[in-house]
Amino acid sequence: MSNNAGTAAGGEMGRAQIVQAEAAGVVPHTDMNPVLLKPEADRRSQVILDGRVHGHIDAVNWRDLKRTLWRHVRDAYEACGAV
Repeated sequence: MSNNAGTAAGGEMGRAQIVQAEAAGVVPHTDMNPVLLKPEADRRSQVILDGRVHGHIDAVNWRDLKRTLWRHVRDAYEACGAV
């Protein structure tokens, strides 16, 4: 979760992940941050999936999106050859 985001190969991702990739000497890619939650209000966030805006989520309906988010995390992990 961060409001401090930037762009990398594939779209938008957290600035911390961009800096980590650069420190490791690799090109930042959204697979390194497949789910980014950007706080908008007290209990509301914008959801960025795979570098692109997916929509908004309230704390109340977090569980409704949980499986979708996990699928994106798993796919990004596999795309990096980590499995």
